[in-house]
Amino acid sequence: MYKNVARPKAIFTTWLLMWGRLLTTDRLIKWGMQIDPKCPLCCKHEETKEHLFVHCDYAKQIWIKMDNWTTIQHCTISTWDQHLDWMIANSKGNSQGAQVFKIVYSETIYAIWMERNFRIFEKRDREWESIAKEIAYVYVLELLPKSSVLSKIYLSFSICLVAPSKFLFS
Repeated sequence: MYKNVARPKAIFTTWLLMWGRLLTTDRLIKWGMQIDPKCPLCCKHEETKEHLFVHCDYAKQIWIKMDNWTTIQHCTISTWDQHLDWMIANSKGNSQGAQVFKIVYSETIYAIWMERNFRIFEKRDREWESIAKEIAYVYVLELLPKSSVLSKIYLSFSICLVAPSKFLFS
């Protein structure tokens, strides 16, 4: 994930995840905290990093949208190790595709983590579609101008993805 022009907070959250340092409920419970172990996104299973970023139905919908957007195959990932292998395979090198993947991957991890936190601490939630649009907005409006290599990649599709027609023509 080197040479990633994603926002620093997204890169840091991704770094915490990769090193197993995100404070998911399974980790907090091991420390003796008395908290609800259910995933706040799907409310079906116990929250672990593997569930939150690989198995959770809510997160899967975001990953599918991001994969369709970047044209990268997410395949059928059923374990954390497969997720890591997929991430490593797609982020290798300095190609335009690898650069886009690094940004979108980090921003997606950050967005899923923030949605989890909003649901726990602020008792508010959003549909996965709005999270996907937010990631695209961040990519197009904040990150794309910072990267000369990526200046025109996926721009037209990004605008179609995130800009509803009522905003374009009003």
